[in-house]
Amino acid sequence: MSWPHPPGSAFASPAAFARMVQLMVQRAASIALDTAGSDRDFLHVQSARYDDNTQMLSVTGVVFDRTREETTKRMLGSVRFADFTWPEPHQISVPALTVKERHRLEQLLPTERGTDPGEILYPELGYHMTKARRRRSGNLSNTPTTIANIHSLFGLLFDRRRLG
Repeated sequence: MSWPHPPGSAFASPAAFARMVQLMVQRAASIALDTAGSDRDFLHVQSARYDDNTQMLSVTGVVFDRTREETTKRMLGSVRFADFTWPEPHQISVPALTVKERHRLEQLLPTERGTDPGEILYPELGYHMTKARRRRSGNLSNTPTTIANIHSLFGLLFDRRRLG
């Protein structure tokens, strides 16, 4: 079988490239699970693109029993930015952190609901960040939310009693 080459415009911007790769994942999941008699399907939960000195794309989803689609969607609906329709990847701003900095910040997560995680995490880095440096470093407020959502999603996925 011959696959069409992506249009040159797919490489025109990081957003276009991320979308193309996301659609490749969608096609691969569909082909892998679309077999005669299969009762499984892939449910897209969220996609995010970010830059931590390299363009990154994270596609999150689950393989589920087709007879439990609505239950699965209801269980995963609390994940921030959950969208089961394969929209364009959500862009998040991730600061360039060292492994040591990231490890320290992850120990403080999750933060209380209603608080700005960035305001709690900035002082923990141990050095003064001017407003200009905060903008260049990315948005720390997004970092804990993204990490917390990943932890929450894994908790849901590995709690078989909840998903059946």
